[in-house]
Amino acid sequence: MKNFVISFVLIEKRIKIRCRKKQATQANAKAKDLQKIMPAKPHKDNIQTVVDSKHNLPIDYKVTNENDSKAMGAMLRRTKIILKTTDFTALYDKGYHTGTEIKTAIDLGIHIMVAIPDVASNAPDTAYNVANFKYDYQNDC
Repeated sequence: MKNFVISFVLIEKRIKIRCRKKQATQANAKAKDLQKIMPAKPHKDNIQTVVDSKHNLPIDYKVTNENDSKAMGAMLRRTKIILKTTDFTALYDKGYHTGTEIKTAIDLGIHIMVAIPDVASNAPDTAYNVANFKYDYQNDC
């Protein structure tokens, strides 16, 4: 145990000494120059997954660096190919509630359940808020 503590202390001292020294490599200087020209953008990966609800088994996944609001249709197509059927229900959160993605699911013949997002803002006149809208089925307006 004593030898372990001594070696740990020595390693800690070496790290502190190295951290005080400035790196003088060309690669570091070039990297700093590049950061001035092209500031680093945060890298945001999204992962789309398809999981069996009965046994929680992964069926498919896809890692992207894109906005995932348009990912539902592509994942449904992939799942249809893997399962070789459209006899399943896909469950999505409100981030996937877009007209084009819902149309894709309908065109593929796949039943979906997608949460409806809250209204983002109010109209200047609250009488025109979505909550006050009543659809007239007979006159289609």
